Amino acid sequence: MKRVNALGAWASACGLLMLVGGCAGAPPVAAFSPELAPSTLAPNSAAESEVLRQVPGLPVGQPVTVSGLQVVAFAPYSAASGRTCREL
Repeated sequence: MKRVNALGAWASACGLLMLVGGCAGAPPVAAFSPELAPSTLAPNSAAESEVLRQVPGLPVGQPVTVSGLQVVAFAPYSAASGRTCREL
């Protein structure tokens, strides 16, 4: 009877270690869609660079034309990374 209990305890301990180890690692970058991958993107044009430069002063929810691009900026929010973000 004691051997069965010891074996069950050992199996439970191993299972717990595998669970903790499996949940502790970060998912591979390939697991994210390109839009959600943990990275930064560089602007594709001088116009996009100008939009990003003006982001702090853009009004909330109103269309604005910046360097020929029409942009609507939503309210800033705090991301889990600690950065302040805005949806454009």
